[in-house]
Amino acid sequence: MTMADLTEALPQYAPGYADHAVVDLTNIKGAYDLKLAWVSRQVIDQGGITMFDAVDKQLGLKLEPRKMPMPYLVIDHVEKLANDN
Repeated sequence: MTMADLTEALPQYAPGYADHAVVDLTNIKGAYDLKLAWVSRQVIDQGGITMFDAVDKQLGLKLEPRKMPMPYLVIDHVEKLANDN
């Protein structure tokens, strides 16, 4: 898995933790075999580590919130097309 693959996968596999886009700022090239283990937010008080701690301790990477410019789509007008029937 590349770092780009990881950034795409985290919001899918950790929706309780990564509710925003994850952006790769590592400049790490190549693909790696990665294994991450964490517990969901609902059971974190029963033991285990968070997804943030897993990325830090198991991969040596750090996830931190930042404001970044992101592309977006603006729809400013919608019309219903007339039905020919």
